Amino acid sequence: MRVHTLVLSLCVLTSPVVSAQARPAPPPAVQQLAFFVGNFSSEGTMTVGSSSGRFAAKDRATWANGGYFVENRSEYTTPFGPGTLLEVLGYDPVRKVYTHDSFDSSGRRLSSTGTVNGSVWTWVSDDGRSRHIITVTSPTSFTFKTEFTLDGKTWATLVEGTSRKDPTAVTGTATSPAI
Repeated sequence: MRVHTLVLSLCVLTSPVVSAQARPAPPPAVQQLAFFVGNFSSEGTMTVGSSSGRFAAKDRATWANGGYFVENRSEYTTPFGPGTLLEVLGYDPVRKVYTHDSFDSSGRRLSSTGTVNGSVWTWVSDDGRSRHIITVTSPTSFTFKTEFTLDGKTWATLVEGTSRKDPTAVTGTATSPAI
């Protein structure tokens, strides 16, 4: 029993050293996520049922150590109250899709996959009931729309707005992340 414990302890203690030495570089597609790194201000309209109103958000997105993922922390104010959001963006080289996972202060979790076609990013939730479309309008701004469907055919707009990046923020690159 002591031998098994010793072997397991050595494996656990040396695995970070071995994996750090053998870690491959992030796939080239990850670099496209660099656009989302930085400090952004967003504003727009949110509609839920018959209620609607303005919202505003401040985001701070940085490369996670290693350059594989972008971590975004957001503080927002909506007609329904203030909140916070944590997002993680990445790339799945096996499925050849971008990944998005978010967690908000009201207990909601959302996972989606995304594709990019020119200046348009399309993210679809794992359950297929929501999609988020981002259109890059300049190196420092984009428009976005979040839609929802019950039947997979008819889409209702929940959120629509614009985001602008603070051009003075240091953002880093996937191969040299800002930490």
